[in-house]
Amino acid sequence: MAEKDQIETEAKSSGQKMDGQRVGQGAEQKASLAQARSRTQILVLTGLLTALVFVVTRFLGIPMPGDVLGWLNLGDSSIAASALLLPHPLVALAAGAGSALSNLTSGHLIFAPATFVIKGTMGYVLYLCIKRGTFSWYAIGVFLAEVIMVVGYTAYIFLLVDLGSLASIPGNLFQAGANFVLALALYVPLMSLRRVLWSGGTDVSRGVVSGATLGSAQVDVLKCSACEELGIESSPCSRCRNTIGH
Repeated sequence: MAEKDQIETEAKSSGQKMDGQRVGQGAEQKASLAQARSRTQILVLTGLLTALVFVVTRFLGIPMPGDVLGWLNLGDSSIAASALLLPHPLVALAAGAGSALSNLTSGHLIFAPATFVIKGTMGYVLYLCIKRGTFSWYAIGVFLAEVIMVVGYTAYIFLLVDLGSLASIPGNLFQAGANFVLALALYVPLMSLRRVLWSGGTDVSRGVVSGATLGSAQVDVLKCSACEELGIESSPCSRCRNTIGH
């Protein structure tokens, strides 16, 4: 009788282990699929935002009265918008490539290399600041990005035409101020859109997943749908190693 009970206990234990393994494998497969979708989404969004930065920078300039201010270029606002929508370092590529393409297609070839570096740096600085998760840090990021723009172009023009670079400062300062105000105004609507883009079908009120592991890359996304569905509450997530900010 005792031997029969032992056999039944071992069988039950073995069945529970198999059920646990199946649940674990299913969770891993779902997490893997969620990560694959995120990779694709990152690449697609990077391409779309590169196009957005190009179009805004190339075609949405506003002429200002007088000879000092020149044109008001809204490209910096599109870079800030891109950083809000793409919580990944690749936003630097979208910012730099889109802006440089504008130079290449408008006849300003000599500025393209500097634009790629300056605008790309602006995008990366914004990405780092937005990761902090508050409006204050976003505002700091926009301010730092505009400082990079003014100093970067002034220094580059100085290398090209010496003291003639000083003449560009008023126009760059005006552009920086205008884009700063516009970028701040975009924060609330674009953060709402960001939550929709990266929700993964989850309740966005539960918080943001920061630093989801995607191979060697990282992305700030909402809690993956696979882990949400399984009710995994650990932080970082035991299945996909996402860090969950409750």
